[in-house]
Amino acid sequence: MISEETVERVLGSTDIVELVQSYFPLRRVGTDYTALCPFHSEKTPSFTVSPSRQMFYCFGCGAGGGAARFLMERESIDFPTAIRRLGERAGIPIVEEAVSAEEAAKHQQKASLLAVHQEVARWFHLNLLKKPYADHAREYLKKRALGIEIARDWQLGYAPADTRMFFEWARSKGYNTQTLIDAGLAAEREGPTGGTRITCRFRDRLMFPVCNDFGEVIAFSGRTLDPEASVAKYLNSPETSLFSKKKTLFGLHRSKRPILKQGNAVICEGQIDLITCFANGIENFVAPLGTAFTAEHARMLKRLTQEVIVCFDADAAGFKAAQRTFKALAEASVFVKAVEMPAGEDPDSFIKQYGAAAFRELLDRAEDFLDYHINHRAQGEDLNSPRVQHEVARELSDNIALIGDKLMQDAMIHGAASRLGLSHDEFRRSVFNAQKRHAKQKEREARWAENEDVFQEIFTFQDSTARLLCQMALIDSEAKQWLAAQVQDFQDIQYLPDGSVISKVALATFNPAEPHAVTAFIASQDGAMENALSQLTIKPPEGNHLRAAQDAWNGLTKGLVKRRLQEVEGRLRSGSLQSDEMVALLGEMQRLKESLDR
Repeated sequence: MISEETVERVLGSTDIVELVQSYFPLRRVGTDYTALCPFHSEKTPSFTVSPSRQMFYCFGCGAGGGAARFLMERESIDFPTAIRRLGERAGIPIVEEAVSAEEAAKHQQKASLLAVHQEVARWFHLNLLKKPYADHAREYLKKRALGIEIARDWQLGYAPADTRMFFEWARSKGYNTQTLIDAGLAAEREGPTGGTRITCRFRDRLMFPVCNDFGEVIAFSGRTLDPEASVAKYLNSPETSLFSKKKTLFGLHRSKRPILKQGNAVICEGQIDLITCFANGIENFVAPLGTAFTAEHARMLKRLTQEVIVCFDADAAGFKAAQRTFKALAEASVFVKAVEMPAGEDPDSFIKQYGAAAFRELLDRAEDFLDYHINHRAQGEDLNSPRVQHEVARELSDNIALIGDKLMQDAMIHGAASRLGLSHDEFRRSVFNAQKRHAKQKEREARWAENEDVFQEIFTFQDSTARLLCQMALIDSEAKQWLAAQVQDFQDIQYLPDGSVISKVALATFNPAEPHAVTAFIASQDGAMENALSQLTIKPPEGNHLRAAQDAWNGLTKGLVKRRLQEVEGRLRSGSLQSDEMVALLGEMQRLKESLDR
């Protein structure tokens, strides 16, 4: 640990004016210096450097601090690195103090895991660029119009199908099995004849390195390249001491500065969407990694901007995802807008078909989230209907009730009430009632947290059909194999009732014909899930389990398809569509009807 005395010497020997001027010119105004802020876009200088206080502050975006903070923000480095660099500039040797054995061990493990991830990322990248066995990965990138320059820019890689290659390479680098497991690159699995075996987590996948705020690789996200494989389309690293999905946004280490300059952030659904936007000069994008947008994500973005644009697919699943994202951002008092994407398009496909300029226009036309919510519901339903009006009013009340900033909340109450034709007082009472419901829910959650050693958390399936589907997969090998293939091909699995549980059971590697394997899988779940799944295996029903699984799956997915068909038909009846939009919607309607027929 760098000694406190050394930190003081380094900062005391650093002139912040000289440091900032090594990056861009400053203009003297009185006793201070000003410039256009390097951290956000502006036309009038609001970035001020005070030589007397040795501090900087921007009156536009609120960025501020001393020399170390300026260097950290400018170079995306941590505090110790900033002090070392400033020490080099000032010619001051860096004196480090001893820390406890426990702290030293934690620091050493973190440094070791970072080094492993860096080396593995290089190896994956080299595979993609040069190895013959990655030909199909390069062909996939070519089809997605992602050239070699983009692959190099993002250090994309390839994990070979033959996992022996990975383990041989790891041994040649001196990495032991436990290090690979700690890094989330390998896992222990039960062997077919008992005992355990070590498996490689990523096989035959296009690899996306995931970085922390300082650009260090801390995890990976791998996309399968075999459309017929009964595995998840995207597979992310597990939770490790370096990586937490709920605290990580893909691309944020590169989009922080563009977000500050642009004044807002855009959330999209996938890595390729984000990379395509960056390649076309639109760089204020982030993407969650295989998880819903969380409160931690919202807090991360709030430090950079007060406005976030949600840019998800224009279907029922995308609308639900946008709703969940709004709730997390609303609780952080972040202003939320939303983009209504054309049917069947995502940022990647839209840019490739219509160009980056057209996509920028789409972002510029992003509407207030409440207007987006109302307009989306109006596409397939009559807002003049008392029933629909009541439903929408309740949905909006629940959302607005989450907003902590009272001024923002009042503005949204007035806007929503006016759009729905309700009195402001009536709608305000609805928001107040929603706030009481949220408060009671938080109180219940707090009681559970306080008594977690006394009470056992209970998991209950949302849908009896989903429960039956999981039961068939747990007890019948043929049903599980069939279900795994369906889950692999169904991109909206997370929007089905209990979709995450269905996916977890279907894609797990156990064989239902081997009771010990089923038991081991269930035991690996948390207590609540373990209880729920155990119940499904106690008294399995008789009959044709495969047919039961097929009927259950068709029932769940049919509901989603029907809802999307209603939305498409509603938009076609609106009469305000461009010809290309109408053609696209007619095509989608035909595909949805064919899907229902099947």
